[in-house]
Amino acid sequence: MLREIVARSAKATDDVREEASLLALAAARKLAAAAVDALPSADVEEVLRHALHQALGEPRVVLHTSPKVAELLKPRLAEIAHEEGFEGRVVVSGEAALGHADCRIEWRGGGAERSESLIEAAIAELIIRRFSYAPSVEE
Repeated sequence: MLREIVARSAKATDDVREEASLLALAAARKLAAAAVDALPSADVEEVLRHALHQALGEPRVVLHTSPKVAELLKPRLAEIAHEEGFEGRVVVSGEAALGHADCRIEWRGGGAERSESLIEAAIAELIIRRFSYAPSVEE
């Protein structure tokens, strides 16, 4: 009898935690969308800066991003490259299929990518994985 009560209580607690996590994820999605709309190039610029360090010595890096972000970053590409110590050329390509905070960066020896949908999917998977584990009554 006591074990059943403890098990039900543990399940109820996990249910509340899962619901709270999903609610927090929904709120985070809304806030992230608002932040991206306010500063659409910030996340892409950060990814570009990290990628330029990985591509040091490369003659050229191509940044694929949304047309809006491409337009915002284009005038600053030389400055960003200089600040990061990248001596090659940075070329930007606006692609309508990419979201505002999404980008793909390519160079001869590698590449980098940022995808809002992949980030959201990974977070949702972590939440689901966390709450799919049902502890036994003995735990």
